[in-house]
Amino acid sequence: KTMRVFVVLAAIFATGAVAFARNVGEPSELYKAVSGPPEEFASHTLPDPSVNGEVSTYAMKKAGLSAAGANAGQVQWSSSIPVDGEERLTLSWVTPYYNDFSYSIVDPSGNSPKPDEVQDEALAWGSDSFPCRTWVFTNPILGNWTFTATADSGSRADRNGDDGFLIIGTHAFHVVVSSLSTIDLHVGNTIGVHTRLVDKRAGEDVRALKALGDTIDSGILDVSLPDGTEEQLPMSDDGTGLDEVANDGIWTGSLQATEEGKYTLSVDVAGETPDGTEFIRTVSTVINVLQPWAGLQQAGQAMPSTDPDFTTIIVPLNAGKNGARQPAVGEALRSFAQVWGLSSTGEEVPVAWVGGIGDLVDCGAQGACVQWLLHNDWLTRSGAVSISSLKAVWIQDLAHFVPMDSEEVIAIKQTSPSHALASPLQRVPDIHEAMLKGPMPRWVLERRQRRQQSFASNDNSNSTLLLVHGYCAAETPYSVPDFTDATVFKDFNQNRLVDEFAQGIMSVANQFDSVGILAHSQGGLASLHLHSFYWTPLENGKGDMLVTSYASPYQGVPLAGLLAKIGNLFGLLCGSNDDLTYDGAKLWLSGVPEASRKQLSYYGAHYSKKGLLHYCVLAANAILGWPNDGLVEADHLHLDGGNDMGIFVGECHSVNMHNPPISKDHNRNLYVNQHAAR
Repeated sequence: KTMRVFVVLAAIFATGAVAFARNVGEPSELYKAVSGPPEEFASHTLPDPSVNGEVSTYAMKKAGLSAAGANAGQVQWSSSIPVDGEERLTLSWVTPYYNDFSYSIVDPSGNSPKPDEVQDEALAWGSDSFPCRTWVFTNPILGNWTFTATADSGSRADRNGDDGFLIIGTHAFHVVVSSLSTIDLHVGNTIGVHTRLVDKRAGEDVRALKALGDTIDSGILDVSLPDGTEEQLPMSDDGTGLDEVANDGIWTGSLQATEEGKYTLSVDVAGETPDGTEFIRTVSTVINVLQPWAGLQQAGQAMPSTDPDFTTIIVPLNAGKNGARQPAVGEALRSFAQVWGLSSTGEEVPVAWVGGIGDLVDCGAQGACVQWLLHNDWLTRSGAVSISSLKAVWIQDLAHFVPMDSEEVIAIKQTSPSHALASPLQRVPDIHEAMLKGPMPRWVLERRQRRQQSFASNDNSNSTLLLVHGYCAAETPYSVPDFTDATVFKDFNQNRLVDEFAQGIMSVANQFDSVGILAHSQGGLASLHLHSFYWTPLENGKGDMLVTSYASPYQGVPLAGLLAKIGNLFGLLCGSNDDLTYDGAKLWLSGVPEASRKQLSYYGAHYSKKGLLHYCVLAANAILGWPNDGLVEADHLHLDGGNDMGIFVGECHSVNMHNPPISKDHNRNLYVNQHAAR
């Protein structure tokens, strides 16, 4: 039984992955030249923000302590709370000093009802943890409740000055849906936030439901800017600016993005439901705004690659387009394009898609070019004799997956035939590894040969199962003795974006001839990203389960925005992460190939349904959709094309929650250990 521990040094991340400026037509030693069949075109469409967005049945109020009136020597905060949900009311007072307060909670009838549950707990994600006291009331009276928190003058709560937040979970049928107006998050652009009230009983997908008429009466867009300052911007439903139709129930706030960096956006709306009950809601998210890049030119070329099995396609960047900078040769980006060609009869036919990560190549006088390598068997399979155009083309920055340009059509001139012309008698090839991933580098092949030799002699000394933790983890989440021939990956207390996280995993994986991966939480996204786009010894792993994940939020996490807002007051150890919001996750998924998804097996969990109250974290339960694991909603664990291993009831996302953590289940760990690749 072998156990190794690798600590990932911060220096690994200082410059990112090692990329080299390549000549045109030259395969990469680092990045895969990923491709897929035309049947997958729709899977790589950039997401429409109007059908994504955040969903909320909660509200959050920032508290400010003041002198407690006639009560000399005390400070307090009191607020009226509209309650419009009949099933449950959850109140969470978020402050490190909740023990310094006495509390009064009064219902609309003037009584102080006894809560069904009171918990001292924490809203936590990785190393970031915000202490709170939470009360739960089942079957609350509808109407205005009053919450009052009182502390002694001079107490820690009074001296601290950070005050706190009250999170109000109404769990009502009427939910707020809030979405961005655009995914073009560039300096100089106006970014809108559209918010509406819907009735979730009207359909399974609440994001597809129309606004409930004239229900919202007021709205504020609270923005935390990259420099730390805050702005409160008005929202309206008057048909001006980015608000498309007046009085349609969709309220819009607009932000002029004047600087690069991270923005926390928080919407607060209030109004009356169709039956006249008052409501309040809060929705928060995080975005990253970038300086605009030069766009793609309208014409490119196709030519033979240095590898005779491949055709090279290049499209130069236009330095003048968008008035933006031109990225340098060697700079990496992620891209996608549909490849279309002409048959021997001149008919336009879909050939394949090309994409993935690549470094910009030097096109001489044309400057930096985006380059794709296409295996010639795609042309044979489609019946095309030449490449005529690229369609639905997009490029993204590699850190945040923000689209930097998109073009409907780019004309391609083929300078010379890149393969033997297809004929009716030519066999249509089956899709094989080189078609999906590009030319395998020599160093990977050499390790594959060594792995085959060691596998034959039952020698696993240079093969391992990587145990990868999640976002900003303070320790490994696993019961490590459950695993054999394993390596513990350690990059603790760090906030890594998905690509950066993947590069850290790669730095450890590349020390072996072959690996498999078991990853927790965000580690699952980073591991899938790694296998999708980078050449690593994962190509040589032997076993039924190449990449396995526990509790990974492939569809995003709603707490990403809310915890960023709380962290702006109390401070964050790790910081916020826009890759893990609903919109950020959708942007990342838009480029992930189906072929790599098929090689991922994922497990999920949610709280036990025994007893009166079902939860992993009471405060998180006020924010998340039900059921959930205390951080990830069950319906956001799903990965289209992946191998769903099931959602296990009675388990939570991590330690210190109401049920045991998913990563500590001994029997499941033994099963994964037996079937995982190495």
